[in-house]
Amino acid sequence: MSTIAIHDRNYPWPGSAQTALDPICALLEVEERRVLALQSVLTGVEEHILIHFVRMYLFRFAVPAVEIEHGGLEPAHVPAIQARLWACFVGRGLDDLIDRDSRFFGPAASATLFAVYCGLLLPTLGADAERFLRGVSTSVDECRTEGRPPEFERLTDDVCRRVDYFLAPTAGEWPDRLGLLRSFLGVTLGGCDLDDAFEDGCGRSATYLSRSLRAELADDEGKVLLGGRLWHWWRKTAVMLATEADRVNVELTRAGAPFAAGVVAQEAARLRSQTE
Repeated sequence: MSTIAIHDRNYPWPGSAQTALDPICALLEVEERRVLALQSVLTGVEEHILIHFVRMYLFRFAVPAVEIEHGGLEPAHVPAIQARLWACFVGRGLDDLIDRDSRFFGPAASATLFAVYCGLLLPTLGADAERFLRGVSTSVDECRTEGRPPEFERLTDDVCRRVDYFLAPTAGEWPDRLGLLRSFLGVTLGGCDLDDAFEDGCGRSATYLSRSLRAELADDEGKVLLGGRLWHWWRKTAVMLATEADRVNVELTRAGAPFAAGVVAQEAARLRSQTE
């Protein structure tokens, strides 16, 4: 296992996937140029933000998803990785249009991302296009009260409901790998939801974790106060996620997805470092 540096982030790269590294890095360059070409019509969006999203989506989600599906990475998988990256940008635009809480993209920029990347992606999906569009149209749940401490299974269900479009190819062609990808997303996106749990509240941006936070900690006025109870809730949830990440790491490694396992291990280490 070697280490590759993508901007300011290091990723453990498995020796078994060495032949795929150069084609994937070439894809990175292509997609960085593509998104920068859109900057003139994405009003107010800075270049470094666009580059950040390309790199993050490629190496934290697109590459791991395809590796999980195929049980490895080869140069022939690059078109599937590209399509998964485009799906991430479709989701970025969709999420911002629904939540309306983005600090990076206004409604016009979000609509542009959604339209451009949908136009690129849909012709590549074939029989999966209908499943993808059903995922895109998934409705937003109303705020619900969760009366018990956060559970990984329910967190994963909530995360995967919100990114059902990303799971469409797996559900259609690799159903036996769907559980692995769901667990991967439960850890990685669950960590993001934990970071945002206080901010997300119970409005359009509400998640399973933000609802659980308020169900446990809100006072009679509906306020969540800073203090020991909030820290205790955050810490026990972070520990739960890190523990689940250890389990998912082992499962991914056994399934021939060491890069995805490494991403999960990094998330577990990040969570533990913040609970000490």
